[in-house]
Amino acid sequence: MAVRAPGVVASCVRHICTADSGGSSWRGSCPVVRPSALPAARAAGEDSEHDDVGVERSEVDFRASQPDAERNVYQSNPKVGGGGIVATDAERPRNIILRTIPEAEFERLSLGLERICLESGQVLYEPDVPIEFVYFIETGVASVVCPLSDGSAVETATIGYEGIVGRPLFHGVDRTATQCFCQVPGEALRMPAGDFLAELRRNAALVTILGRYMEVLFTQVAQSSACNRVHTMRERCARWLLQTHDRVDADTFQLTQRFLAQMLGVRRATVTEAAGSLQDAKLIEYKMGTIRVLDRQGLEAAACECYFIIRRESERLLEGRESTNPLQRVHTSAHGQSELTEPTPRSEELEIGAG
Repeated sequence: MAVRAPGVVASCVRHICTADSGGSSWRGSCPVVRPSALPAARAAGEDSEHDDVGVERSEVDFRASQPDAERNVYQSNPKVGGGGIVATDAERPRNIILRTIPEAEFERLSLGLERICLESGQVLYEPDVPIEFVYFIETGVASVVCPLSDGSAVETATIGYEGIVGRPLFHGVDRTATQCFCQVPGEALRMPAGDFLAELRRNAALVTILGRYMEVLFTQVAQSSACNRVHTMRERCARWLLQTHDRVDADTFQLTQRFLAQMLGVRRATVTEAAGSLQDAKLIEYKMGTIRVLDRQGLEAAACECYFIIRRESERLLEGRESTNPLQRVHTSAHGQSELTEPTPRSEELEIGAG
């Protein structure tokens, strides 16, 4: 697996990336890192701030460097997280939804796609505002959060290369009570809402795979709800980091303490303890607003069963791959009656306070 090196973007260049296949093309403008500029920028003393764990980081967004700024982003990528599919077609995006539909359908749909870069914190749609675009995520992670009356928010779902941002449009509604923003910087293929709705009316293959994805997304939301109720903060943190690691093309990714606290629905002090516990076990390294996964197997061992349930459904429904059911030994019913019992929250290894 090729691992992108962490770094701070000090200088970006703009370029147009075009991928042609059978007469169709999609174009987009996206900043690309010029790694050679990093040492000079640091020496020049660019403005910086301290994040909540007291380490200095640049105000300019972190972005992983690329070995060749002019390479086609759609060329085959040997790493799709969590043992996922291997992309071999250089003319198809990484996004599983787009890779699944037949070639002819993709050719037509691709005419309306624009490749863009997503910055950390960039809003993709707002609560109770008509959704203007759908986003087929290529790299990075988007987060769906529920705003609360005190101005805070709690994450309800994350979306990566397996899915699409703009779910309400698929269900025939133009807005939602949630907000969606970019959590981990990356790239996406954007399509205007009107074009997407027109495509749904004529592209049966797209409707089918999106229907499957909606079930995957519901499983994630439902399982995360149960996880947040009964599992320890350490387990929940490990689950969330694994889900993010599956979606990014690197062992290192940007993640501030504020974002992680929002994602887990707890106070920042609790996040410091949970991440510190995983770091003490040498599973991750957490500094300068970034996470580096050191021991993937160890992180899986630290996570609860929820991570594996969510991943299994994604592999089964979107990739046609079967794996062991984490719940296969659970006795759920007898004679048509449920035999599941009330949950018992696991003993919390960390003091989670009001979180």
